[in-house]
Amino acid sequence: MTFDLTISWLLAYRKTNLVGNLLQASFHLLNFAILHIGSLSLYSIAITWLLFPTPWLKRKLKLSMETTPMEPVKLSQKKWIVAGLALFMFINVLVPFRHFIAGTEVNWTEKGHRFSWRLMTRSKSGSSANFIVVNNQTGKRIAVSPRPMLTGRQYRKMAGETDLILCFAHYLRDKYAAEFGHDDVSVYGRVMTKLNGRQRNLLLDPELDLSKVSRSFLVDHVSNPKQPRK
Repeated sequence: MTFDLTISWLLAYRKTNLVGNLLQASFHLLNFAILHIGSLSLYSIAITWLLFPTPWLKRKLKLSMETTPMEPVKLSQKKWIVAGLALFMFINVLVPFRHFIAGTEVNWTEKGHRFSWRLMTRSKSGSSANFIVVNNQTGKRIAVSPRPMLTGRQYRKMAGETDLILCFAHYLRDKYAAEFGHDDVSVYGRVMTKLNGRQRNLLLDPELDLSKVSRSFLVDHVSNPKQPRK
């Protein structure tokens, strides 16, 4: 909290700008190493350099200071710029709230979770994930464990997020369709997941053919809406 309340002022004040940038870089590197939140930390470190004065940054990077004079922006152009910015802001406000369309608990179902301003609001981990691939022409059923195909981190992330589960199910569908020589393949998953330390529960409907489910940015239809209560 102390960091969040002070870092903006440190970065905005010229005399403390460099100190603030070193602090934010350290903060994001710690997040990257401890919380494993991925490339967001690295992007945050890189984009903060935009807060430095351009002439100062060019001198440090030994870039040419020659610039081309810009023509004044016409009134008609300003209207398009304002309209573009308004549309951009509208999308950035609308997208984070799209999970309300799904009508389910977003922390459990993942429906609309991405880009929804819910970073670090829950602790969710996959306990186990196993799949069944069915050759519908012969009736042959093949049990598939993802562990040999994924790293440990990939397996843990996949077993807790419906979008990644669907990606892996589609990978299995395509892989075995090539082996069988036809596309009449079904994929079913039995995935157990824990939310905020509660008892683990089925994240998916085990009777749902994942090979027939399409990925969607708005919502998905994979999750089991019943979440663990205790």
